[in-house]
Amino acid sequence: FPSHDSIVTNGLFSNTITLTGDLEIATIRKQPISDYVPVGTTATFDVSGYAFDGTVSYVWYAVSNGAALSTTSTLTIPNVTSDKDATQYYAVITNTKNGVTKDISTNVVSIFVVEYPVLNYPSSYTQVIGDTFDLSGSATANGSLSYKWYQNNTLKATTTQYYPITSLSLSQTGTYNVVARITRGDAYLESSANIIV
Repeated sequence: FPSHDSIVTNGLFSNTITLTGDLEIATIRKQPISDYVPVGTTATFDVSGYAFDGTVSYVWYAVSNGAALSTTSTLTIPNVTSDKDATQYYAVITNTKNGVTKDISTNVVSIFVVEYPVLNYPSSYTQVIGDTFDLSGSATANGSLSYKWYQNNTLKATTTQYYPITSLSLSQTGTYNVVARITRGDAYLESSANIIV
Protein backbone atom coordinates (compact mmCIF):
# COMPACT_ATOMS: atom_id res chain seq x y z
CA PHE A 1 0.00 0.00 0.00
CA PRO A 2 1.28 3.53 -0.66
CA SER A 3 2.59 5.70 2.20
CA HIS A 4 2.93 9.49 2.04
CA ASP A 5 5.95 11.63 2.99
CA SER A 6 5.96 15.45 3.09
CA ILE A 7 9.01 17.35 1.80
CA VAL A 8 9.60 21.11 2.19
CA THR A 9 10.90 22.70 -1.02
CA ASN A 10 11.64 26.46 -1.01
CA GLY A 11 9.20 26.96 1.84
CA LEU A 12 6.42 25.05 0.02
CA PHE A 13 5.10 21.63 0.90
CA SER A 14 5.05 18.94 -1.77
CA ASN A 15 3.94 15.33 -1.46
CA THR A 16 5.78 12.22 -2.53
CA ILE A 17 4.35 8.71 -2.55
CA THR A 18 6.40 5.70 -1.55
CA LEU A 19 5.07 2.29 -2.52
CA THR A 20 5.22 -0.38 0.15
CA GLY A 21 3.78 -3.86 0.34
CA ASP A 22 2.82 -6.23 -2.47
CA LEU A 23 2.34 -5.33 -6.11
CA GLU A 24 -1.24 -4.25 -6.67
CA ILE A 25 -3.76 -6.02 -8.88
CA ALA A 26 -4.79 -3.89 -11.87
CA THR A 27 -8.13 -2.12 -11.71
CA ILE A 28 -10.58 -2.87 -14.53
CA ARG A 29 -11.79 0.51 -15.69
CA LYS A 30 -13.89 -0.81 -18.57
CA GLN A 31 -15.41 -4.29 -18.77
CA PRO A 32 -16.08 -5.80 -22.21
CA ILE A 33 -19.70 -6.14 -23.33
CA SER A 34 -21.29 -8.93 -25.36
CA ASP A 35 -21.73 -7.98 -29.01
CA TYR A 36 -24.69 -8.49 -31.37
CA VAL A 37 -23.41 -8.43 -34.94
CA PRO A 38 -24.84 -9.18 -38.40
CA VAL A 39 -23.34 -12.23 -40.10
CA GLY A 40 -20.31 -11.35 -42.23
CA THR A 41 -19.37 -8.26 -40.21
CA THR A 42 -16.81 -7.70 -37.43
CA ALA A 43 -17.27 -8.22 -33.69
CA THR A 44 -15.16 -6.01 -31.42
CA PHE A 45 -14.58 -6.22 -27.66
CA ASP A 46 -12.69 -3.59 -25.63
CA VAL A 47 -11.29 -3.60 -22.10
CA SER A 48 -9.31 -1.06 -20.11
CA GLY A 49 -7.11 -1.68 -17.08
CA TYR A 50 -5.07 0.59 -14.82
CA ALA A 51 -2.36 0.11 -12.20
CA PHE A 52 -0.81 2.88 -10.10
CA ASP A 53 2.52 1.08 -10.06
CA GLY A 54 3.72 -1.34 -12.73
CA THR A 55 2.94 -2.05 -16.39
CA VAL A 56 -0.46 -3.31 -17.53
CA SER A 57 -0.74 -5.86 -20.34
CA TYR A 58 -3.62 -7.82 -21.87
CA VAL A 59 -4.32 -11.27 -23.29
CA TRP A 60 -7.69 -12.34 -24.75
CA TYR A 61 -8.75 -15.99 -24.62
CA ALA A 62 -11.48 -18.16 -26.10
CA VAL A 63 -13.44 -19.98 -23.39
CA SER A 64 -14.00 -23.07 -25.56
CA ASN A 65 -10.35 -24.07 -25.99
CA GLY A 66 -8.27 -21.57 -23.99
CA ALA A 67 -6.54 -20.27 -27.12
CA ALA A 68 -4.84 -16.87 -26.79
CA LEU A 69 -6.31 -14.56 -29.45
CA SER A 70 -4.99 -11.03 -28.86
CA THR A 71 -2.40 -9.24 -26.72
CA THR A 72 -3.94 -5.77 -26.94
CA SER A 73 -6.87 -4.21 -25.11
CA THR A 74 -9.09 -4.88 -28.16
CA LEU A 75 -10.24 -8.23 -29.51
CA THR A 76 -11.44 -8.19 -33.11
CA ILE A 77 -13.25 -11.13 -34.74
CA PRO A 78 -13.62 -10.41 -38.49
CA ASN A 79 -16.19 -11.89 -40.88
CA VAL A 80 -18.38 -13.41 -38.19
CA THR A 81 -20.16 -16.60 -39.25
CA SER A 82 -23.16 -18.39 -37.80
CA ASP A 83 -20.99 -20.92 -35.94
CA LYS A 84 -19.72 -18.04 -33.77
CA ASP A 85 -23.17 -17.60 -32.19
CA ALA A 86 -22.81 -17.55 -28.38
CA THR A 87 -19.03 -18.13 -28.61
CA GLN A 88 -17.45 -16.76 -25.42
CA TYR A 89 -14.27 -14.79 -24.68
CA TYR A 90 -12.55 -13.11 -21.76
CA ALA A 91 -9.41 -11.07 -21.13
CA VAL A 92 -6.72 -11.37 -18.47
CA ILE A 93 -5.15 -8.09 -17.35
CA THR A 94 -1.66 -8.43 -15.89
CA ASN A 95 0.24 -5.88 -13.82
CA THR A 96 4.01 -6.40 -13.93
CA LYS A 97 6.93 -4.81 -12.08
CA ASN A 98 10.43 -6.12 -11.48
CA GLY A 99 9.48 -9.60 -12.60
CA VAL A 100 6.46 -9.79 -10.27
CA THR A 101 3.01 -10.21 -11.86
CA LYS A 102 -0.58 -10.00 -10.66
CA ASP A 103 -3.53 -11.08 -12.85
CA ILE A 104 -7.23 -10.29 -12.93
CA SER A 105 -9.84 -11.64 -15.37
CA THR A 106 -12.68 -9.72 -16.98
CA ASN A 107 -16.28 -10.74 -17.48
CA VAL A 108 -16.98 -13.49 -20.00
CA VAL A 109 -18.61 -12.05 -23.13
CA SER A 110 -20.34 -13.59 -26.14
CA ILE A 111 -20.89 -12.96 -29.83
CA PHE A 112 -24.55 -13.18 -30.84
CA VAL A 113 -24.83 -13.51 -34.60
CA VAL A 114 -27.73 -11.98 -36.52
CA GLU A 115 -28.49 -13.97 -39.68
CA TYR A 116 -30.62 -12.98 -42.66
CA PRO A 117 -34.26 -14.09 -42.31
CA VAL A 118 -35.23 -16.90 -44.67
CA LEU A 119 -38.50 -15.95 -46.41
CA ASN A 120 -41.06 -18.55 -47.45
CA TYR A 121 -43.57 -17.11 -49.92
CA PRO A 122 -45.40 -17.79 -53.20
CA SER A 123 -43.99 -15.61 -55.99
CA SER A 124 -47.46 -14.88 -57.39
CA TYR A 125 -51.20 -15.20 -56.72
CA THR A 126 -53.84 -15.84 -59.37
CA GLN A 127 -57.11 -14.48 -58.06
CA VAL A 128 -60.46 -13.24 -59.33
CA ILE A 129 -61.75 -9.70 -58.82
CA GLY A 130 -63.80 -9.73 -55.62
CA ASP A 131 -61.74 -12.47 -53.94
CA THR A 132 -60.75 -12.15 -50.28
CA PHE A 133 -57.47 -13.74 -49.28
CA ASP A 134 -54.19 -13.24 -47.40
CA LEU A 135 -50.77 -12.64 -48.88
CA SER A 136 -48.21 -14.66 -46.96
CA GLY A 137 -44.53 -13.92 -46.48
CA SER A 138 -43.52 -15.87 -43.39
CA ALA A 139 -39.86 -16.02 -42.39
CA THR A 140 -37.64 -18.10 -40.14
CA ALA A 141 -34.79 -16.51 -38.21
CA ASN A 142 -32.76 -16.77 -35.00
CA GLY A 143 -34.28 -13.69 -33.38
CA SER A 144 -37.31 -11.42 -33.10
CA LEU A 145 -39.10 -10.88 -36.44
CA SER A 146 -41.11 -7.95 -37.73
CA TYR A 147 -42.66 -7.31 -41.16
CA LYS A 148 -43.51 -4.50 -43.57
CA TRP A 149 -45.71 -4.77 -46.66
CA TYR A 150 -45.44 -2.51 -49.70
CA GLN A 151 -47.62 -2.27 -52.81
CA ASN A 152 -45.91 -0.77 -55.85
CA ASN A 153 -43.26 0.73 -53.51
CA THR A 154 -45.85 2.32 -51.20
CA LEU A 155 -45.90 1.21 -47.56
CA LYS A 156 -49.25 -0.44 -46.89
CA ALA A 157 -48.91 -2.12 -43.50
CA THR A 158 -46.59 -2.90 -40.62
CA THR A 159 -48.16 -6.08 -39.36
CA THR A 160 -47.44 -9.79 -39.30
CA GLN A 161 -46.33 -12.15 -42.06
CA TYR A 162 -49.87 -11.93 -43.48
CA TYR A 163 -51.34 -9.06 -45.47
CA PRO A 164 -55.14 -9.32 -45.90
CA ILE A 165 -56.83 -8.32 -49.16
CA THR A 166 -60.58 -7.93 -48.90
CA SER A 167 -62.70 -8.05 -52.06
CA LEU A 168 -59.86 -7.75 -54.58
CA SER A 169 -60.12 -4.74 -56.91
CA LEU A 170 -57.98 -3.63 -59.84
CA SER A 171 -56.29 -1.02 -57.64
CA GLN A 172 -55.10 -3.83 -55.34
CA THR A 173 -53.33 -5.73 -58.10
CA GLY A 174 -49.66 -5.27 -58.92
CA THR A 175 -46.36 -6.03 -57.21
CA TYR A 176 -46.24 -6.40 -53.45
CA ASN A 177 -43.02 -6.46 -51.48
CA VAL A 178 -42.68 -8.06 -48.06
CA VAL A 179 -39.71 -7.12 -45.86
CA ALA A 180 -38.83 -9.31 -42.90
CA ARG A 181 -36.51 -7.86 -40.25
CA ILE A 182 -34.71 -9.88 -37.59
CA THR A 183 -33.51 -8.07 -34.48
CA ARG A 184 -31.10 -9.33 -31.83
CA GLY A 185 -29.88 -6.83 -29.28
CA ASP A 186 -29.17 -3.61 -31.19
CA ALA A 187 -28.34 -5.34 -34.51
CA TYR A 188 -30.69 -6.30 -37.34
CA LEU A 189 -30.83 -7.65 -40.89
CA GLU A 190 -33.60 -7.58 -43.51
CA SER A 191 -34.70 -9.86 -46.33
CA SER A 192 -37.33 -8.97 -48.91
CA ALA A 193 -39.35 -10.65 -51.66
CA ASN A 194 -41.73 -9.59 -54.45
CA ILE A 195 -45.19 -11.11 -54.78
CA ILE A 196 -47.29 -10.43 -57.88
CA VAL A 197 -51.08 -10.30 -57.65
